[in-house]
Amino acid sequence: MMRDLKLGFKIMKYGLGVKASVFALVVCIIASVFFSMLVPFGMGGLYLGLAVMMVTQLVFSVSVSTMVQTSPQKKRLQTTVPTLISGIFLLLCNTLNLLFAWLGYLRMQNNTNSFFVITMEPGEFEAGIIFTSGMMVFIMIYAYCSMKYLWAGTIAFLVLFFSGFHYLRVGEIVYPIMPTWVAVLISYGIVVAGCVLMYGISCITYKKDYSRQTFETQLKRAS
Repeated sequence: MMRDLKLGFKIMKYGLGVKASVFALVVCIIASVFFSMLVPFGMGGLYLGLAVMMVTQLVFSVSVSTMVQTSPQKKRLQTTVPTLISGIFLLLCNTLNLLFAWLGYLRMQNNTNSFFVITMEPGEFEAGIIFTSGMMVFIMIYAYCSMKYLWAGTIAFLVLFFSGFHYLRVGEIVYPIMPTWVAVLISYGIVVAGCVLMYGISCITYKKDYSRQTFETQLKRAS
């Protein structure tokens, strides 16, 4: 496990578009902090999920090379290594999201601006913690599927995303009442379950070639 983690961190610097990815990563983290200060959950978690996706794509992009495709380490580089890297960064981002959400919640509680008032129903904060963790994992599941099935994964992602968004707007939402620490544990459980699912997807699809469009732009720039 430690050997795979070390390999993952080592090869990230050889990924396609590493400089652009690092810049986008910083932007996503800044955007996450900004939105989390406005509303304790939602957009902040979305940007954190995108940040993890960018890190994972750097690992996957190394496997595009012919050397890796013919290497006996191909399966390891497309299954265990990216899953461990994804898991580490998901756990880190979930922790950051909990911190940002709590700071945003305290800001709301101590808000003295009568022109910007946000009220929360009982259980809404805890539900938001769970929802945001689920959203980060959802983004990563899309990333793993789109590596090999770009269009099918994108269509499924958009359908599920907008269906969920529509329900949140017009549906009747019932917030579960639970202690905050239980919601925190559930959020980490969602991350762990997501990592297991990502590993399963990568094991099932690793023999299939990457979708041609996935790294097409980066490959043209690198050539």
